[in-house]
Amino acid sequence: MNSRLLIAASTFVLGASAISAYRGLSPTAHSAQTALAAADDHFFTSGGVTLHYREIGQGEPVVLLHDFGARLESWSPLADSLARNFRVIVPDLRGFGQSSKPATASGYGHHWVDDVVGLLDQLGKPTAHVIGHSLGGAVAINLALDHPARVASLTLVAPAIWHDSLDAAQMTEPFLNALRSGDGAGALATWRYGDLPDSTSLRQASELLAQNNRGALAAALQSLPALMVPGHRMQRSQTPALALTSLGDPFVHGTNLVAGHWPELRVVELESGGRAGILHSQQLLTEFRQLATRALWP
Repeated sequence: MNSRLLIAASTFVLGASAISAYRGLSPTAHSAQTALAAADDHFFTSGGVTLHYREIGQGEPVVLLHDFGARLESWSPLADSLARNFRVIVPDLRGFGQSSKPATASGYGHHWVDDVVGLLDQLGKPTAHVIGHSLGGAVAINLALDHPARVASLTLVAPAIWHDSLDAAQMTEPFLNALRSGDGAGALATWRYGDLPDSTSLRQASELLAQNNRGALAAALQSLPALMVPGHRMQRSQTPALALTSLGDPFVHGTNLVAGHWPELRVVELESGGRAGILHSQQLLTEFRQLATRALWP
């Protein structure tokens, strides 16, 4: 067996630890790594908008794109685990967290994709693995299709994808109308947290609204249909991809839609944990490491 095949075989067995060893990074080198919650804040400008991000770890770059209404801290458990073997880059998408919040829908949509490209350019990273959750999944899909050379692998967690922009607009309209009327908690609980008990979903929806600018939420949501992509575009993709969902996930339609078009997409359905619980599952970490290995040595 030649040396390249030997390295590939070892990596398949050992996952990301072998990737780190190949780059001269030992596990002990990361024993005192900085956690995402304690990492330094960084800012850069993209299209006149200030964007906030943090970085931790060393190795191949991985970009984590959060859910609608969330912020970069939502990735803390996964980011901290990935940072043992990867350089983890986590932005607040425009409209959320410490990033700027444009007041109109024209400030969102494909600007989210441009922001990720700008962040990679800012950091001098020609390519990166990308993991996207819900809204972040829709952004990640567009990034992989518009800029395939920049995405080494694509991991989707309950992506917010519908068949077309009209379908997306119809599905998000009740929550959008509720936001504009000054309410929104009940509609958000049904739309986003439908897999949770009523009391839990309403509490989480209320907390999300309290942590965000309602005008920015409405503008961002109004722009979401612009991120819908036709199936034939996904069918032409050569980016290695993975999608995770769970039983009872109200966004399972997005996973099924992408799975029906993306070549050789691997779909993993978790039996428990709900939509939000996927982010905290060991299986997400395991599946991503295996995907990253296949992307490195196809």
